[in-house]
Amino acid sequence: MKFRVVAEPDMSCFATDERLQIFMKKITEITIAIVTKQIREEVTELISKLVTSILTTMTTRISAVQKVVFEHIEEIFTLKDTVTECESLCDINGRICFGSERCKPPTQVPDCAPYNTEPKQPPVLPPATPKPTLPKEYSVPAVYTAPKAPPAVALTNAKWIWTHEKPGGKAYSRPFRHVVRTDTPVDRLTIHIACDNKYTLYVNGLLVGRGQSWQTPDSYTVAFKEARKDVLIAVHGHEEGGSPSALVAAGKVWSSEVGNSTEKAFVTDKTWKTWSKTECDLKFCEPSYKDAAWEAATELIKYGEGKTWINLKAAQKGNDFEGWTELGAPPATKAEIVL
Repeated sequence: MKFRVVAEPDMSCFATDERLQIFMKKITEITIAIVTKQIREEVTELISKLVTSILTTMTTRISAVQKVVFEHIEEIFTLKDTVTECESLCDINGRICFGSERCKPPTQVPDCAPYNTEPKQPPVLPPATPKPTLPKEYSVPAVYTAPKAPPAVALTNAKWIWTHEKPGGKAYSRPFRHVVRTDTPVDRLTIHIACDNKYTLYVNGLLVGRGQSWQTPDSYTVAFKEARKDVLIAVHGHEEGGSPSALVAAGKVWSSEVGNSTEKAFVTDKTWKTWSKTECDLKFCEPSYKDAAWEAATELIKYGEGKTWINLKAAQKGNDFEGWTELGAPPATKAEIVL
């Protein structure tokens, strides 16, 4: 009696044995990597052979075309004297002839420069038709841009100022200076000013106006010829004697350019400079004057307070300074007064 043993694989072990699963996964990854590498090498080799074949074919064809072109050029320059140079190169329409092709006898002079030296006649153009224009009564007017109005100015925060001197009962004059500096150029100044007893006002060295009634402040708006960042305000104050002297002013420097909101306010206070001596350089109203040796103005009282300078009226347009002159005030060119 014979016995035969038959071995059959038990596939269910792959579902339960974790080690076999890891082993088969490793075998699969290695196999895929080897096959991928082989395919990549084969594809790379095929592409390299294909590119080499294409370049070789192109080089051969280009060489063949160059040879034909050179033969045609040689034929052109070895033509017999039976034709002219121009006819050998150009047909009647000015096209280049190659090889055994010959130009037909021209019925007119071919237009092939530089052999045809006759200047070409310019084409006759039809007369230009004038553009229609509207009558003046139908013309579109230019867009009007209203000028900017001066900013509002108030003396509320200003101080009445003068030198440190006490009233002496006699007439005398004192100069005052103040520079307003801005980050961007401005071309206008609006100011309200009053002085007990008289003042002469200068802006950037130009004469603006004069006043002699401290109860009613004067208002000026000055235009500058050129926009600037440093604006000098200078005042020549005059006391007729017999009462305390004081100067008050407030204003703004600003830009008249539409869309430019630059402006900076100023008031009379201790930042103003003055000179308490009788002898004074009349060039103090000029921007180039050096006032480093001058003293700070003395603040007497805030505007609207105290018992002396109160109940002032609303500011009005400054008086015409041509009618009278203040004693000892320096002469200067007239400024441009806008308002």
